[in-house]
Amino acid sequence: MKMGNRREARPYFRVVFVTTGIERARHILGLALGCARNRDRRLCYAATLDEYLAETDALRFPLFLDHLGRWQALVNLHPSARFERSAVRINPSVQFPLPLFP
Repeated sequence: MKMGNRREARPYFRVVFVTTGIERARHILGLALGCARNRDRRLCYAATLDEYLAETDALRFPLFLDHLGRWQALVNLHPSARFERSAVRINPSVQFPLPLFP
């Protein structure tokens, strides 16, 4: 899929976390950011349960944050269109100082 001048890798699958709080979602995404071998591949998405249940079209609305802090929809009918939501800064998790993968 092409976004601007940069070609982005398409994920083969996604890991979706629906949590009760935004802080837990940020910790999960921070760990994903710290462990990602290819930081451009968006595999982990997180959303809060309240926001997911409140949205009438939760699969196509960009309510999931990826590990880069960008809002994503699980089903994106128009991948070249930009979402109106501002990106969020996700800090890498520092709880695991040793590499998890050799």
